[in-house]
Amino acid sequence: MKQNTQEWLDFRRNKIGASDAAAIMGLSPWKTRYQLWEEKVYGKDQVQTGAMRRGSYYEEEARNAFEKITGICVMPKVIVNPDRDWQMASLDGVSFDGTIFTEIKVPNKEAHELAKKGLIADYYNIQMQHQYETDKSLTQGMYFSYLPDLKEGIIVEIKKDDLLIEQIVEEEEKFMELILSKTPPPLSERDYAMKDDANWNDAANEWLELSRYIDSLIEKKENLRDQLITLADGHSSKGSGIRVTRSMSKGLINYKNIPELFGVDLEAYRGSPNEKWTVAACK
Repeated sequence: MKQNTQEWLDFRRNKIGASDAAAIMGLSPWKTRYQLWEEKVYGKDQVQTGAMRRGSYYEEEARNAFEKITGICVMPKVIVNPDRDWQMASLDGVSFDGTIFTEIKVPNKEAHELAKKGLIADYYNIQMQHQYETDKSLTQGMYFSYLPDLKEGIIVEIKKDDLLIEQIVEEEEKFMELILSKTPPPLSERDYAMKDDANWNDAANEWLELSRYIDSLIEKKENLRDQLITLADGHSSKGSGIRVTRSMSKGLINYKNIPELFGVDLEAYRGSPNEKWTVAACK
């Protein structure tokens, strides 16, 4: 299956890939958990950054450089975890015996210098740990940082981290539940677009001023409501243009306590999500 085609995007939409793992763990510098959720649930297009296009363009050249340095022949491969059909990985290169894999990056000079010290960013480590978990045959992971201008490649061997993998899988399973139930994760500060233009500021300041005034009126109205209910002394009452009515309503049904519904997936009966907007003052 050719990558970046519509068929590929549809395939990835129903799965969690290695490049998704860092976002799910809240460590991706490029994408939040909410943005990833929108891509999966609504099929929103992933924005192709200049760095992503650069990486794709030089990937083949970098793979050839990796093979020349290591003497290991590798080929790209898409894998799906046989135990979790939603967990996948697109390996930049895997050896013919299926045990050694490489994650190729064509990074900025800062990340390349970090590789020279034998270090990689946390979000790349999470990506490779996800790859280890997707195919248990993988025993050796090599991060390969390549600068095409200098024709320089740096290899950092990444060991399998079982404890971290356990944490990643736990968070991915939770995230997959959010996808299937179409329940959005909480918004982070990065999910808010900052506004500072004159029209926004004028509307925001007027809204805050009006809200403070309305809130004071609502509080006073609620206090008077409580006072009238107390004065009604347990009886439906009226006078001076006010009617206070005492009524009883049925209690809510607790579906969790219905034995016949035990084991029934009620999510299958949930309707489509409704868009809802709220406006509130920042704390």
